[in-house]
Amino acid sequence: MPREIWGPRVPQITVSCLRSRAARYRQLMANTDDPRHVKRYRERSQLLDEEAERLARQLDGEALAPRP
Repeated sequence: MPREIWGPRVPQITVSCLRSRAARYRQLMANTDDPRHVKRYRERSQLLDEEAERLARQLDGEALAPRP
């Protein structure tokens, strides 16, 4: 029987966590002069923002959905 690395529960990813990580990449983008790093940080921050929005919409939809 395989042992669970994370214990009985896997940590949840929250909207605020995704937005915080996106803000961190924007901060890194502002502090670098290398255009390749700027592009990479911009792409990652945009991806994290999109995922945060998608998760927020999903959670809002679940909150509004009637329970059986």
